Amino acid sequence: MKTLKTIAVLLLCFLTATAFSQVEIAYNSESNAPVEEVSKPVNMAISAPSFVGGPEALADYMHTNVKYPEFSKKHGIEGTVVLEYYITREGTIENVKVIKSVSPELDKEAMIVAKNMPRWNPAIQNNRTIGVKYQLPVKFELHF
Repeated sequence: MKTLKTIAVLLLCFLTATAFSQVEIAYNSESNAPVEEVSKPVNMAISAPSFVGGPEALADYMHTNVKYPEFSKKHGIEGTVVLEYYITREGTIENVKVIKSVSPELDKEAMIVAKNMPRWNPAIQNNRTIGVKYQLPVKFELHF
């Protein structure tokens, strides 16, 4: 258990060093519906999105919620699934997809956990919350 938690913390350290791209969505002022996506250059005065409670809370969330699929355990399947998702300006997670696959079972488990994450603290630029794409590696490792 301690090894899994240590791996999760190291993974989160990696995450904080990983760059993310910025996409801003223009909203209709009456309906608040998205009307267009505007790509903007990343300004250096940007605050990255963060899991509420910080990296340790994200490690705890992943440790508590990721369940190693039995099929993968039985067949010794290990690896790192890399997910990409959009963190909205409200901090919700949308458009989760696998950008680096390991196996259908591990990919599915990583996606389920990501889709069920609580709201994040959104990215902030120029004193406004913005939506951004974010990548999260989810490491599956068996310990005997």
